Amino acid sequence: MTIPRLSVLAFTLATVLAGPSQAAAEAPTAKRAITHEDVWLMKRVGAPTVSPDGKWAVFSVTDPAYDSKEQWSDLWIKSLNDDSAPRRLTFSKGGEGAVNWSPDSRQLVFTAKREGDDAGQIYRIDIAGGGEAQRLTTLTLGARTPKFSPDGKQLLFVSDVFPGAASEEDNKRIARERKDRKYNVRAYETFPPRFFDKWLDDKKVRLFVMDAAVGAQPRDVLAGTRLAQMPGFGGGQGDEGQSLDAIWSQDGNTIVFSASTNRDEAARASGYTQIFALPATGGEVQQLTQDKHSYKALKFSRDGKTLFALTEEEAPGKVYDVSRLASLAWPVTNPAPKILTASLDRSISRFALPDGANRIVFSYEHAGLEQLHSIKYDGSDLRAENSPATGAIGSFNAGGKAVVGVWESAINPPEVYIRSMARRSA
Repeated sequence: MTIPRLSVLAFTLATVLAGPSQAAAEAPTAKRAITHEDVWLMKRVGAPTVSPDGKWAVFSVTDPAYDSKEQWSDLWIKSLNDDSAPRRLTFSKGGEGAVNWSPDSRQLVFTAKREGDDAGQIYRIDIAGGGEAQRLTTLTLGARTPKFSPDGKQLLFVSDVFPGAASEEDNKRIARERKDRKYNVRAYETFPPRFFDKWLDDKKVRLFVMDAAVGAQPRDVLAGTRLAQMPGFGGGQGDEGQSLDAIWSQDGNTIVFSASTNRDEAARASGYTQIFALPATGGEVQQLTQDKHSYKALKFSRDGKTLFALTEEEAPGKVYDVSRLASLAWPVTNPAPKILTASLDRSISRFALPDGANRIVFSYEHAGLEQLHSIKYDGSDLRAENSPATGAIGSFNAGGKAVVGVWESAINPPEVYIRSMARRSA
């Protein structure tokens, strides 16, 4: 049995987006050579985010344009239980990102920069009840990567603060002062000064928690901690700023995250990220791992008793290290993780934890293909899962007993696929 790709989804999207008048006008015509415009202006389906109950997938559809100001990208939702047509959720330029479902699969949060926003903010939309998206944050330096708490009552997200700022009012004041000053010169005394083609500023990355409600006040849970004061503290760098890979523990009492403590040494030494934990209400940070490895893509098992991650050794003198699956018993008493794919000479790209399977589904690249594999939680019984014979499986995540993601090849645009793991629990 092969992976059932939702090919009807791609066809339905093309029909819905084109509209009935355009579809009718596109009667069969003589064949012609494909052009650059055909490829560039083709609508693109983004990576889906599956609901916790496995019934829905939300994904972006980008309507490209040669002028970036004219490009549209919106969220669509598709039932995974039938062949009903997908439905458009948002209607705004600029696009939405970092989609996250509420635990009851009734609400979505995402980040977007909409009219009146100087920086990306968190919005919430009611999938079950309908209505317009509501803005939840109005932070001067924006908000990104929101995640619902296990009870759906709180949100965890990443934002920034200016050096010396102790409150949102401080951030507003400093932002206003910098905007009004007559110069824009900075002396760099720490590393790194640049990220590819962008000069970096002196903002500090932080973790915030807030009630999942309009008007709620975010709390900087890293404020005043020794970790946040370290000169090498930081997260992964992207176009939107630094990111901290942070998740909730299954009981909602603890925030677990990976962060660097030697970011300032990366010009002369291997940089690495360790796993940390702190109370969701704030407090001092506990370092859970004590090695020179890097950890990312943190996920808890459904029962909350195991923490999984991808890890790299960061061996001195090596440019690249193999990325492996690792696990830690929760609560963590032994800082040395168990390496589950130590015998596999391949670098793991991504992984997911379907309900009830007691298996980790993951992908890695081999011979130009990116295909699905799985392994038991204890690291035994490594095996290949049914995958397309060609192309590559891109980003994916689990919802219910299914794995949902994107498949594409050199001659096929991205398509959403679904793979049920209900029969592979042994």
